Amino acid sequence: MTDSSNASHPEPTLQDELVEVEAELVEPEFLIHAVPPAARVGRLALALSVSSITTAFIWLFYGALAASLVGTRQAIIGLVAATVPFIVLSWPFTTWGVRHGLDAILFSRRVFGVTGAVLISVLLAAMVTYFAVFESSVIAVALQNYFGGLELKYWYLIVVLAMLPLMRGSVHTWMGKLNGVLLPLFLIGLVAAVVATGVRSGWNSAWLDTQGVIPPEVLGVPGWFFVAVLYMGAWIQLPMTLEFARFGRVEDLTFHRLVSFGPGFCAFTYLINGLVGIYLVQASGLNVVGGEAGVVQATLAALGFWGLVLVIVTQLKINSLNYYVGSLHWRQLAATYLGIKLSRVTWVGITAAVVFLLMLTDVFTYLLRAIAWQGVFLVGWVGIIVTHYALSRSDRENGPEISPERLPRVTAALPVWVVASVVGIFIEESKALFPVASGLAPLITFGTSVVLYLLVRPLVSRVTPHAEQELKAN
Repeated sequence: MTDSSNASHPEPTLQDELVEVEAELVEPEFLIHAVPPAARVGRLALALSVSSITTAFIWLFYGALAASLVGTRQAIIGLVAATVPFIVLSWPFTTWGVRHGLDAILFSRRVFGVTGAVLISVLLAAMVTYFAVFESSVIAVALQNYFGGLELKYWYLIVVLAMLPLMRGSVHTWMGKLNGVLLPLFLIGLVAAVVATGVRSGWNSAWLDTQGVIPPEVLGVPGWFFVAVLYMGAWIQLPMTLEFARFGRVEDLTFHRLVSFGPGFCAFTYLINGLVGIYLVQASGLNVVGGEAGVVQATLAALGFWGLVLVIVTQLKINSLNYYVGSLHWRQLAATYLGIKLSRVTWVGITAAVVFLLMLTDVFTYLLRAIAWQGVFLVGWVGIIVTHYALSRSDRENGPEISPERLPRVTAALPVWVVASVVGIFIEESKALFPVASGLAPLITFGTSVVLYLLVRPLVSRVTPHAEQELKAN
């Protein structure tokens, strides 16, 4: 006899779970509550959804940029050195996300206070919007290089307008199902691009001897160390790990630690992509300094039309998630703190307009500064968060309090974060005063945030989860 309940409610397929995880990532309810066990998804579905981040061309650009600055050999060593911190830090962030079901904003409330945690929300919203600018520019550059004709600003407009219909629910659902083939397509594309470039260049090893534009004596530190610090600007992935990992099932924690967010993910995203970016640009004899066009031109030169298809398909997919998450965070911030309540569709339109205007400023001309500034703020947050939860066993194991009624608005950790970031930015922008230290600003910020937080931690720890409630009762 057939079980009627099973017939009415068939087991979800992998494609169903792939769509579900991306739909839940932008579910407003989960911006104010932990993700319940019933809303968690299968490990393969979550891993494939996270893999869309891996296909972003910005990781190829990071590698190519590093090689152009310090030389190929130093850049390769730096890529390895930069990947290690990602692997080490992804372990606790994955654990916290899966166990407690909290995103970066909710997870920060216990440390920075309910209002203080808003700063990471603003930073995430701004950075996701920035990545939307970057990936949109990648597509526009690819289209202009392949078809020509129009000025780049018109290709910018075409790309931004093309994104709008992709934000419709039915289309986004269909795109969610692409995750199952997106990673294999990207892998095949990378291998094909490397092989084609190798054939065109005669497989010579001259690309390994490329020198960087920054002389070693100016750097003041080994080139590989400079690259490792440069990659700290990509630590946006750590709060984003919480955003994704909270949808993982507790029984799948080991898998997610090792594959979805751990060594497997980090090695592919930062190391392999970086190496491919270096090889494509250097073996093709192109220059990536000051513009992302080098990676795009190398891909098109290697694969022609199929290179264009690779760029468009992979970057549209990751960009759809950028638009969704960015518009949702801006919407939540505006509604909660400014009292401005607009529909998600309206915020998608606003995000698209902002993306287009930023693209007109030629974002690649200030990319290095943007990387440095974001790195400063992000590592400050990471330093404080890791220090707090490493020393606070109860919060780490049982989960932090997130209720606004039971937490202070601001804690002493917020000024620590701001001060550490200001110190980092000042050093970064004062190259004449600190010629060597300016290139290490993110690392200095990290150390400063840890030391200062240790000094004020007793004040933060004294604010117990029920402090305000007890105060009111007395």
